[in-house]
Amino acid sequence: MNKKLKKRIMIVVCIVSILITSVSSLVAFGENKVKADDYETICIKKFQKYLNNNFNAGLVVDGVYGPKSKKAAVKALQRLYNEVYNTNLKVDGIYGNNTQDAINKHPIKRGTRNKIVKFFQVAYSYCWHSLAENDCGELAVDGIFGSQTAKAVKTIYEYEPGYYISYDMLPTEIHATTWGLLVLWISVG
Repeated sequence: MNKKLKKRIMIVVCIVSILITSVSSLVAFGENKVKADDYETICIKKFQKYLNNNFNAGLVVDGVYGPKSKKAAVKALQRLYNEVYNTNLKVDGIYGNNTQDAINKHPIKRGTRNKIVKFFQVAYSYCWHSLAENDCGELAVDGIFGSQTAKAVKTIYEYEPGYYISYDMLPTEIHATTWGLLVLWISVG
């Protein structure tokens, strides 16, 4: 047998063994295996339940991040800014100039511990991370803007065209642009 034929046989054997392993794994998991695109639905449902339980959003928990879910998320954000910073925002679910101005006057800085950071962590874990990583995030929901939350902020900018954050730089604050990308992008992405 010549070298080329031996090499081809080895390649075929490797491919067949990989296929057998893949098929047996799928059979072993059966119907319990979650498809990658189902993660988004599962995670969005978790976020909708969170909005219902914590902000009385009244959402249908359907796993679709549509206009009602987006509006509920913005209302929750407005409510939290009013509660934490007394911004007197109209809680209307519109991410307009007043909301963005209020957020920019009170950006969330590294080291901050409050409900707004916790909301960011939940929204990132259930929404953004599900799209980027095909699972419901691994970001600790502790209400503290530490290095893990900074990495999450950086991830948002890395996925959005037109924004640049250097490889070694971690963001030091969450401001209106960050919230806009997080809360609004999901429905258009």
